[in-house]
Amino acid sequence: MDEKFVKARFLPEATTLNQRRRDKTLLIEDTPPKISLALSKAYPAILLLNRLLSIISWTDEDPYYTICLITFCGIIIIYWEFFSHFVLSIILCFVACSLVWLTKTSVQSLGETSESPTLEEIIDSLRNLNTRISFLSSGLRLSKSQISRLEVLGILLIPLQCFLVRSILGIRHFALLIMFFSLTFYSTWAVTFRKLIWRNVAVQKIVNLIMGPSITTAAAKTIPSESKIDISKGSNIVTFEIYEHQRRWVGIGWSNRLLPFERTHLTNEYLEECCLSLNNFTFPKLTKQQKLQGCRWKWMEEKWKIDEEYCKHHDSEGWVYYDNKWENGVYRDTVSSFTRTRKLYRRALVVHKS
Repeated sequence: MDEKFVKARFLPEATTLNQRRRDKTLLIEDTPPKISLALSKAYPAILLLNRLLSIISWTDEDPYYTICLITFCGIIIIYWEFFSHFVLSIILCFVACSLVWLTKTSVQSLGETSESPTLEEIIDSLRNLNTRISFLSSGLRLSKSQISRLEVLGILLIPLQCFLVRSILGIRHFALLIMFFSLTFYSTWAVTFRKLIWRNVAVQKIVNLIMGPSITTAAAKTIPSESKIDISKGSNIVTFEIYEHQRRWVGIGWSNRLLPFERTHLTNEYLEECCLSLNNFTFPKLTKQQKLQGCRWKWMEEKWKIDEEYCKHHDSEGWVYYDNKWENGVYRDTVSSFTRTRKLYRRALVVHKS
């Protein structure tokens, strides 16, 4: 009997890049001349940006350049006093020459042949550039409330940073640590290590306490995806739900202004910000088939309605009251109530343009 193994997925998902094509077809004749000329002139810059981003994102076939960059920066930081006093000018010249060499090697393939780059080659390079940019920004997607939490956390960590720099690490080792963390953030082993750490429940609770509730899942129940809207089956009526949050301030009363590190005024059920105000709510995009049929969104109600079932019909305005930490919910306003939430809904219809 064959043995079966269960394998856990620790490695990050592979970044799919397009291979450069070697066909000899020139730019498509149907392409407007202005677009063809602009793409041809921008092609060297696209190749250079691709090369630089491949080094930073660790998506190059050979990580040799990234390792050399980390080693070079580490040596400069460790022996900064020596380099700054004696060979700083040589280092600047070396960096300039390295940039020139990188630029030359990135576009040297253009000079190997006298033919112009094909449209397919340019499109593939643009796709690779967009893929690398998306990969770099994938780990930096934060909501407005999470950015506010990070700002507050950074201010609170200033005393700890001063203590580490003056008493334990020193400014040189602290800079070395920051440099190493930044340049290896997207490496395979670093991503794998972070995924292993994230599997710890205690780590997840600490991060959620600092950054707020996890919102990695899409707000499918609040804003339906395109695949859930099927006109052919008669399911073109969609109910949109929004949760409104307020905080009580001394001398002001209930207000839409909340603390920087907590939820925003209007969110979905996952506490993710969905719109700035009820008047500028954005509909989800329709499918291509629906657009071809001339469909559009139309509200069935004139304004948003209060869902009284959310508060069990105990409050006519639909509020559920909580303490300062958004806990211990009650259905009546009390002296110890400092936050409150209610649920709003509004139906929309997908109709054909007349």
